[in-house]
Amino acid sequence: MSFGEGEGCVPVKEGQALGLAESLSWIRGMGHGDVIFETDTKYVVDVLYSNVLDKSKFRSIISYCRNQLRYEMGFLFSFMRRQANK
Repeated sequence: MSFGEGEGCVPVKEGQALGLAESLSWIRGMGHGDVIFETDTKYVVDVLYSNVLDKSKFRSIISYCRNQLRYEMGFLFSFMRRQANK
């Protein structure tokens, strides 16, 4: 996967999606199963599980993740609200 190579600055939602895509590739490469990926970016998780597609770079990253998830039934992406330390 090479979505972010050669770029110095990407929009936040693309950066979050790239992080999930890289994590997914890394875990798949290690042969792990039954993994829950947690992120504090609700938008990315919502789009990942929706049927909406367009031709943006963000959507191509999400499509990559969806395609990878087709082969890994034990993987789950979940939104976790960020909490400050008390």
